[in-house]
Amino acid sequence: MASTKAIPALSETIQAVYTVMGRGELELNALRILFVIAPYGTRPIPQQTIREMTGLSEAAVSRNLAILGEGYTMHVKGPKLIESYQDPEYARRKLVKLTARGRSFMESLQGIFDKHAGGTKT
Repeated sequence: MASTKAIPALSETIQAVYTVMGRGELELNALRILFVIAPYGTRPIPQQTIREMTGLSEAAVSRNLAILGEGYTMHVKGPKLIESYQDPEYARRKLVKLTARGRSFMESLQGIFDKHAGGTKT
């Protein structure tokens, strides 16, 4: 076995995601999309690019962006990790970026991986 550090890091990461999402279920596609957006930091990424990078349908990307943002219904509040908005230069394009909360959350996930990669035990 190459490394036994990956499993505890993934387990702790999944728990952190469940905590921030505030629900009993987690959409793996939402997590995939979050990991696509995260490297862009404060720079916006077109929703179309997310679609191309994940291979998901337009509807699936839209639904998962809602899950990561404000929430997909008025009864289910989202974690507000991302924000989506209309491109001011091209009205037909939607842009997406991490919120301050999203950047902080991604830094905390990076901390989990760094801790486990360094062999530090909790």
